Amino acid sequence: MKPQLSRRSLIFELVLAVAMLALSISISVSLLASPRRRRVPGSPFAWLFVHSLSLAGRRIWPLPVLVINVTSGLAVALLGFNPIVLGPAVLVALYTAASERGREVSLPAALLTIAGAMVALRVSGSGTQLPTYVADAIVLFVAWFLGDSAHSRRAYVAALEQRTAELERAR
Repeated sequence: MKPQLSRRSLIFELVLAVAMLALSISISVSLLASPRRRRVPGSPFAWLFVHSLSLAGRRIWPLPVLVINVTSGLAVALLGFNPIVLGPAVLVALYTAASERGREVSLPAALLTIAGAMVALRVSGSGTQLPTYVADAIVLFVAWFLGDSAHSRRAYVAALEQRTAELERAR
């Protein structure tokens, strides 16, 4: 069953998605205007829209949104743009997938996300050095870890509430 979002939650999700899009566009414009940037044909802006605005559905479809984020990141990299133009949206998608799904689903998703990010850095031709790969992998892992911790905490609280209800009924 898909969760129902309140009007307030829906507005928050839309504002978050638009904020991520604005941040991505801001980063892109400044990188595209840089005289040091590698000139490549095309524009990443259509992918920025897909990448960022998909976050609006993250609470209802966390794994598909994560797949969209990883795929659009690879597409931007294949166009020759540094994936940094996408901003932190993938962190939000990864956190949400981990917080909404169990470890048996979210950990493989996190590993595939990290692998996708490493491939995107490699194929973008941005001249990324090893410390960047390591730092990016650590940041992605931390986003997963925080989401997984939130999921575990909610499961623990639910188990305590269930146990309390059982004890109350037994009295």
